[in-house]
Formats: sequence, C-alpha cells, structure tokens
Amino acid sequence: LLPDESVLFIHPDLGIGGAERFVVDAAIGLNQQYQCRTGILTTSCDPRRSFTEVQDILQKDTGRRFPQVFVKGDFLPRSIRGGCVRLCKNFSMLYAVLWLVYFGPVYNAIIIDQLPAIIAVLQFLIGKNVKLIFYCHFPDHLCNPWGDMRSSLYTSIWRAAYTNLFDGIEKYFFLKAPCVLYNSLYTKSICDRHLGKHHTGRVLYPIMKLCNDLEISNQAHTSIRTEIPGFSQEDILILSISRFEPKKKILLALQTVENMLVDVPAFWKTGTSKNQKEIRLLLCGGYDDRLSDNIACMNELQEWLRDHPHVDKVVTIRTNISEDFKWQALRRADLVLYTPENEHFGIVPVEAMSCGKVVLASNSGGLRETIGPSGLYGVLVDANPRAFAQAAIELLKDQSRRQLIGSHSIERVRNIFSAEACITTLHNSLF
Repeated sequence: LLPDESVLFIHPDLGIGGAERFVVDAAIGLNQQYQCRTGILTTSCDPRRSFTEVQDILQKDTGRRFPQVFVKGDFLPRSIRGGCVRLCKNFSMLYAVLWLVYFGPVYNAIIIDQLPAIIAVLQFLIGKNVKLIFYCHFPDHLCNPWGDMRSSLYTSIWRAAYTNLFDGIEKYFFLKAPCVLYNSLYTKSICDRHLGKHHTGRVLYPIMKLCNDLEISNQAHTSIRTEIPGFSQEDILILSISRFEPKKKILLALQTVENMLVDVPAFWKTGTSKNQKEIRLLLCGGYDDRLSDNIACMNELQEWLRDHPHVDKVVTIRTNISEDFKWQALRRADLVLYTPENEHFGIVPVEAMSCGKVVLASNSGGLRETIGPSGLYGVLVDANPRAFAQAAIELLKDQSRRQLIGSHSIERVRNIFSAEACITTLHNSLF
C-alpha cells in the first residue's frame, strides 16, 4: 500500500439517488478496504435529503476521519427562471473545482461523474500529476433532453442552440477524458452510440451497500419479515423505491395496484373479518422541493390518488427515508416493484435481490443486465399496468416460487455485485 493513496469524488448534488449511493459507498469502501484518504466534493448537500452516512459526516457524529465532504458553490443559482439548469450546474461545479485547485487538499486520483467538461479544467490547472477518471452513469443530455428549457421563455431556435451547445460540450470532453468507466454494459452501448467509443472505456458496476445478512442461509433469508410501523404483518406489502421524478414512472405502481384490486379482489380479502389480508403499497424515494420535476411528479401522484380513493386508502408515500427504514422495508416486502424504463443499471433491484426479494421490473435497458433472465433472478415484463398486475398476482399467489427466485437472486448478488470485488476493481483502476 502506498502511503499517499488518496481519492476525491466530484459529484454535482449529493442527494439521495443511485449515483450518490455509488459515490458514498465507493468513498467509504476505498477507505475501509485500502485505507485510502478519500473525499467528496459537491456543489450542494442538504442534510435533510442525504444518506445517513453523509449526515453523520456533516454533523461529525462518526468516528471515521474519511471520507471528508466539501460543499462549495451552494450559494449559486440552480437555474435561471426555471431554465438553464445545465449551464448553472456546470458553472457551480467550475467554482467548486477552482476552490479545490487553489484552496483544497491535494489528491492523487479524482473521479468525476455527470460533467466531463470538468476533467478538461482539472487537466489544464493541475497537469498530469493526478489520475483522472470519468465515471459515466448515462449521457447527461439523454436524462432530460428538453426539460432544461421552458418554451414560454425561449423560442425553438434558441432552445435548439442551447441544447446542441451543451450536448456538443458533453460529447467532446467525454471523448477527451483520459479514462472512462461505465456503470453497466447497457450504459456503455448507449454512450458508444450517442457520444462515441472511448478508447479506455470499461465497465465497473456500482459499489453499493447490500443486505448485511448475506451470510444467512438462502432459505432463511427469503423468509425474513421485519415489522414496519403502520403496517400489519398480515398485510401483503408491495414496495416501490425510486426518486420522485417523472422519468421513474412511479404512476405505473399506482396503476398496477388499481388493476390488481379490480382483477382479484377476493385474493386480498381472506380469512375472517378480524383477520383479513389486504394489499398495501409503500412508495419511497428521494424528494427535493427545490426541483420542479420532483414537484411535478409528486403533484401528479397526489392528483391521481385523489381521483382514485379506493387505491389511495392502501397507499403510503414516504420521502427521503433513512437507510435503516429502507432495509426494514426491503426485508418486510412481499414484492418489490421497479417501474423505470430503460434504466441505466438499477441499484434498488440489486439491494432487493440481496435481501432475497423478488423484483418485478420493466423488460428494458440495464435491468436485463442487472436482474438477468426473467423468471430466474426476478421477473421482467412490458412496462404497462396490465402486464405488471398480472405478473404480480401470479407471484403473490405462489410463495414457493418467490422463495426459489429469492434464493437464486442472493447467489447472483454474491457472485457479481459484491462490494469487495467492485472496490478492488476500482482500486486497481486508480493505482
């Protein structure tokens, strides 16, 4: 071990999401497994909507020295009259990087995600003495190609010019990055198509915290049902965990439950009147009331529930949940729904699989790679309420099948997505 192994992660907004989960777990993992001095540089971090580990670091309630978290540029605007989000994001990150170069601690390896142009700034200011890696979750312009601008303020010509400018910047500096890692083969294929093939590109699956009971036998593990306040052990609990954004298609979870209630009402009402099983849907995820897409998503869900009171009474929504609550919910769930289409990787499905739970997801994108062949480690179907509802009913009626899939999924997580193996791969890429 070299005494000067140090790694900095640069991420625009350290909130609650899959990209942030990778940054936090990778920084902690490198420190614990290889004693690297690690840090995280971000332009925004609200303790109310961040992971427990980040909250502890910010409040200095942890005994560990690393990773350090540096928040620089949070006073800068996130948008201009609701638009120009990409411009503001790049400008804020430029400010943070300038602070790092002139006032921050020195690192000999830096990992940047989402904004490849920052790599060029670092190369110009610090030369080639620092190993620079761009970790690609997905091309930024494909995540929200038009939502960045408001048509009421800009003509289509200016909108196209603005978008093409930042798309071109992303593509140019992506190809100029000295080293690129992708979070999945699916992401690599999309980047090859839209950004161009990078000469160093290879896949590093996200480093993530998994269920800490993997040593339990598969049969025992798939039968774990922890208690959650507000939910009866007799309830049939369906769980959905996704950020409250339109692209996550959370409405599909509500529509799935609606179809299930219509199709087989007798299935949810069994036994005596004093001991009836009822379906319950728990929606969890990160929510930021500063982001217009988060607000729009929540308003859509609440409006739909007001129009469907028979579904509303079985739905519970919880935002910005703690890590402890997330694992409680995953262990308690009878079925996990994952509704996004063409997801880059899907950390929540892997977390659920590590708990021996069956994941029902859309048959698209990186989920085919994450979950694997449908029916063996999880179930993949077309992303429509009818298909989701039919598959959910079949799974909930067959407990032995759920246990078998759960056992297989635990083995898949052990063999492919273990944190130790991914951290070793990352460390070897850095040093």
